[in-house]
Amino acid sequence: MSQDVTAGSPPRQRDSALSAVLSVGLVCGGLATGLFGFLGGCAVVQPPSAAAEGERVMLRMINIAPNSPPLSLGIGDDLQLSSVFFGDIGEYVRLPGGRYEIDILASQSSQPLLAVDPDLTMPLLTPSESLSRIPVNSFWADLSSEGSFSILAVDEVSRITAILLRDGQRPVFDKALVRFVHAVPDAPPLKWLDVSPSRIQPNGVVIESMAFGSVSNYIELEPGFQSLLLQEATQDPDSPFGSRFPISLPSSSGSGISDDFASSSGQELSRFNFDVRANRVYTIFVTGLLRGSPALDIVLSDETDVTIF
Repeated sequence: MSQDVTAGSPPRQRDSALSAVLSVGLVCGGLATGLFGFLGGCAVVQPPSAAAEGERVMLRMINIAPNSPPLSLGIGDDLQLSSVFFGDIGEYVRLPGGRYEIDILASQSSQPLLAVDPDLTMPLLTPSESLSRIPVNSFWADLSSEGSFSILAVDEVSRITAILLRDGQRPVFDKALVRFVHAVPDAPPLKWLDVSPSRIQPNGVVIESMAFGSVSNYIELEPGFQSLLLQEATQDPDSPFGSRFPISLPSSSGSGISDDFASSSGQELSRFNFDVRANRVYTIFVTGLLRGSPALDIVLSDETDVTIF
């Protein structure tokens, strides 16, 4: 299966009544820092904790949780962001630096999606490499240092999970910088192979193995047309969500994979075609479901113009 993807499309903006608070699990950061950007309108609110003079943050939400309702962020008592549909990228809001109480909200509902333990202490979410999953109704986000941040909603509806990531990466001259986020909750660790006609990666391997909930470092790619093959990884890295596998995948016999990848024995899952430009920065989110609907897909986000502090 080959799919063509275009970056840079503005997110769909749809307003709807926001009410029910989702029970969420929290993942603190990823395997690397920096992420994509889409700049929009800004609002200013006061943080519940003091921040050093001059500290500023930009915050937005991205919904890559398959089959989730439109989601939003409630920030303290003063601000609620617009709804973000699955596969869409929300607009940034500008905030003073500080520590914020944040709720993940679902629209068009008057009841929480999941049962919540009212005695559970709200955890603190920080953009770091420490990963954990805690089912909670609300959380604190440490935005005390200047920067641009995204809160990702991932995982299946029954266990929506938040990941806080730091955005903003300077581009590299004459190259495209790309990093990857594994957000397919029912997929095993994934491997990315460059099958572009002019590939330059050794052995065609872009990323050897990524577990669900992981974020890669930035990878330099040649500008222009890209064709990346997504496979089941033969190596099994530690997943921030624990072990959900192995699972049995269909045979890849006759899949058309070239002999160059004979040693990459993972099953072919999908192939994605897209274009990247020199001196720009991107993030690719692989999302959807391996078995079910929506099917595997990618969201290609151009983050070059995100505010860098």
